[in-house]
Amino acid sequence: MRLALTFTMLAVLASAQSVEVDAGKITRHGDIVTGKRGLTLPAGEFTIGEMIDAVASYLCRNYLYDPTVINQREPLVLQRALALDALGSEEVLYALLASRNLAALPLDEVRGVFQIVPLDSTHGAHPMATIPWRRAQDLVLRPHFREIVMTAMTLKHLDAPQVANALRNHFSMLRTWQPGAPMVTFLGDRSIVLHGYADQLTQVIQALSELDHMAAPVKAPARDAIPDHAALLQRLDALEREVRELRQLLGK
Repeated sequence: MRLALTFTMLAVLASAQSVEVDAGKITRHGDIVTGKRGLTLPAGEFTIGEMIDAVASYLCRNYLYDPTVINQREPLVLQRALALDALGSEEVLYALLASRNLAALPLDEVRGVFQIVPLDSTHGAHPMATIPWRRAQDLVLRPHFREIVMTAMTLKHLDAPQVANALRNHFSMLRTWQPGAPMVTFLGDRSIVLHGYADQLTQVIQALSELDHMAAPVKAPARDAIPDHAALLQRLDALEREVRELRQLLGK
């Protein structure tokens, strides 16, 4: 089984005031604009902290982070301005954080408090307990969202242990495990549990849904739908007799 897992970068949901910058002359960015129409990030160079603060201000959230850790990451460069709505700004932020081996995990999601954490091994233990649980059907609704999540899926026809083993073999070829790298286990014969970036897991869920549908047994036709060959032969004989009788009458 081969499940295609690809890293996808968002297309911007709306474009406004597009600005092109010579890649060889990247400079500091201009003013960040927020308003009723959305968040506009100008072309230029951003620190990770500036990007986090801009999205936090627009979404009215608190993203907590250690400036010492954040400042060690390479800055981000936008060659073109981005005009984003609320969903787009969240998705772009999470994708850009992932590109710098960082992730936003919820501390108090209802009140809009999140923590930016490093995913590499050079910064100590990972706060695995805060990784959110999402329903599989909700992941499919946002297929490009690079949030680290846990989810589960129930299979109707495929064998969960076999699927889990196949996925483990596939995931093991990607890279050494760390938070965000896909992981799978199974519960019973029909349920599997997945961990990883939501956009990757969405592709796994969609592929397994299709494979599970294809594995459905072919239903045998109902007994009354199977033609009775003996009855058909009797009917044919009766029709032939009627044709002969009609010919005789016509001849007379």
